[in-house]
Amino acid sequence: MKFTFTFLLICFFLSDGFTQERPITLDNPSFEGNGHIGSLNFVNRIEGWSDCGLRKFPGESPPDLHEGGFRTQHFKVSSEPQNGNTYLGMVVRDNETWESVSQNLSAPLEAGKCYEFSLYLSKSDEYRSPARKTGILIQEALSKGISVDSIDHTTPCVLRIWGGKGACQSMKTELLAESKVVSHERWIKYDFKFEPKQRHFFITLEAHYKTPTLFPYNGHILLDNLSDMVPIPCDTPEPEVTFTNPAQKKLKVDEDAYTLEASLENVYSKSNFEFYVNGEATTKFFLSDDMKTFKAKIKLKKGENKFEIKGKNDEGEDYDEAYVVYQKPVAAEPEPAIAVAPEQSALESPTVKPKQKTKLLGVERTELKKEQTLEVSDLRFEPDSDAIRSRYFPVLDEIFDFLASNRDVRIEVGGHTNNRCTDSFCNELSMKRAKAVADYLIKKGIPSSQIEYKGYGKTQPVSTNKTETGRKKNQRVEIKVLG
Repeated sequence: MKFTFTFLLICFFLSDGFTQERPITLDNPSFEGNGHIGSLNFVNRIEGWSDCGLRKFPGESPPDLHEGGFRTQHFKVSSEPQNGNTYLGMVVRDNETWESVSQNLSAPLEAGKCYEFSLYLSKSDEYRSPARKTGILIQEALSKGISVDSIDHTTPCVLRIWGGKGACQSMKTELLAESKVVSHERWIKYDFKFEPKQRHFFITLEAHYKTPTLFPYNGHILLDNLSDMVPIPCDTPEPEVTFTNPAQKKLKVDEDAYTLEASLENVYSKSNFEFYVNGEATTKFFLSDDMKTFKAKIKLKKGENKFEIKGKNDEGEDYDEAYVVYQKPVAAEPEPAIAVAPEQSALESPTVKPKQKTKLLGVERTELKKEQTLEVSDLRFEPDSDAIRSRYFPVLDEIFDFLASNRDVRIEVGGHTNNRCTDSFCNELSMKRAKAVADYLIKKGIPSSQIEYKGYGKTQPVSTNKTETGRKKNQRVEIKVLG
């Protein structure tokens, strides 16, 4: 029995489930070798690494292997290694070429998994590197013993880390990480987190320009002491809780029982969910087995009833609230009808009495101009969704109040996205979001003749799509005054 148990343990630790959690190692992670300037025999002189420049930019020099204190011999670079005896130097050039190296990983980076990876980066105060002479490629000149002019390559640049199915530029398929501009002249550790969307067998390290740039420039970056790629748990998405019934912020009913419903995302246990009725916590509710839906049948008190839901996980907490007003039916004079514009049909008569409103999204009626565009800044959608959460009803109610008070003003609701989707998906999503806003206003009582909607997709960005902040600005809803 003892032998059998030991054998089973060995089999378990050799199973794929265990090996997938082992760190992914690199050959020669500190670029150890004999210091040299870039030359034709680069591949043989830095074990484990392949030069990618020969494939993408034939004729250009490969990366350089530096030792400490060799200012005159190695392009006037005198930085000491961060680890070991040598370190790698790569340049970008003003002729739109750059250097990179690649390696086959000990195990693939798996799609949907997360990894930690670090390395040390720096730059030198001087970096003299060959430049093209008229009609002569650098490698051709080096092989023939022809002197090659060296020029300054001291402008800071960035490091890009690519994953791919094969080595070097032709097979890189996914940008895993990019450093900030490396302008410091001391070794600093850079920590990266990878969450590949595809399976990758190779990694490529690439020197590149700071972008955006109008003109390529001569610069360099120094690399040393790469870590293993260690599997780590991926971040848990933040929780999301949203009342779906009632679908509006405040609902009036004439029955004393009401069924509340809500949708949940990223709430993983009942202990992480709270439900409050008029400020008092209660456990009288139902959660589905997959923790996606909530239901509670509530006996209402007369007047206003406040309901709150809270969901949390390790990443944070989310909250939503709704109000249901119970008014017992009594024989009473009906409320005065709201005047309806001539073009408005009976089916489109308002269900909510509007407040008199002279401002549209903070702009006075007298200051509005035809074709003027105003952003609905207090409205946000969840990724890939056109559902409007109840927390955003107040800003839409303000738009309703204005349109109901100014029947002669026609608007267009325009939806916009960032560039993180295909043209067709962006166009469809932006149209659905614009329609959701228009539908909300129409259901409350604004005539359809007063509202148009349109999806612009990613065609009208107001900021860069290269940063998270810029992408959030581009993903927006706007109101355009038509007349």
